[in-house]
Amino acid sequence: MRCTTKYVGLDVHQAITSASVRREGGQVIARTILSTAESAIGEFLGRMRGAVQRVVVCDRRGEPRQGNKADLGDADRLSGLLHRGGLRAVYHGGASRATLKELTRGCQNLVDDSTRLMLRLRRSCAPVQSPPAAPRSTRLGSRPARRAARDASLQRARYAT
Repeated sequence: MRCTTKYVGLDVHQAITSASVRREGGQVIARTILSTAESAIGEFLGRMRGAVQRVVVCDRRGEPRQGNKADLGDADRLSGLLHRGGLRAVYHGGASRATLKELTRGCQNLVDDSTRLMLRLRRSCAPVQSPPAAPRSTRLGSRPARRAARDASLQRARYAT
């Protein structure tokens, strides 16, 4: 028996995993429900002939549902999409990228906290307001009184020279 390309769709849940296998031509050749355990999934894939060419991990949450909700039906749809090339892989960055993201997030949190603190300090340290202005009658008096005071100071300056 020769090794052919097979397309395996796995609908993974916490306790069980539904699997659907397609040939190169697109016909479904196997459907099964197995435990979501490394040993069970490894055994299932090990029974197939050939080597794993490519693994595509995708996240189908948030997409509109088509038809009835059935795990084997979902697995069939996944294997069909994989056969037609309709699945896009989810990117999981390496450990160094995760470290960079964590450091960037920490830096952003520090900037946000310091900005919040500065705004809080500005609000709590309100500028000192000058005392309210004295009533007009106690300042320099009325206009004639100011004019008389000015004239008196001019006369004193004239006699002083």
